[in-house]
Amino acid sequence: MTPLNILLGMIGPFQLLILLIFIPILIVIPIVLCVKRAEKLNQSKLLWGVLGFFFGYIAVLIAYILPAENAGNTKQCPYCGEKISTTAKKCKHCGEWLENR
Repeated sequence: MTPLNILLGMIGPFQLLILLIFIPILIVIPIVLCVKRAEKLNQSKLLWGVLGFFFGYIAVLIAYILPAENAGNTKQCPYCGEKISTTAKKCKHCGEWLENR
């Protein structure tokens, strides 16, 4: 007997369909939501994706409760890619002068 036949013997085809479709969706949704929120918070997308995988919707709640303190006050340096203030005229990381953008 194959593993699928054994599984179908224990549960019906409808329950198997639910397991194969809805369970992965319930795992993927928190990961995607955490990564999207991490993007807006300028935080590590990988870390929040891992948290979303292991802690699911609890991590999503935590991510959306966190205030976006510096999300609007920072930008990326076009030369080195580090986070700098939106009002910066010179990058504190690489020392390059920034254009008025």
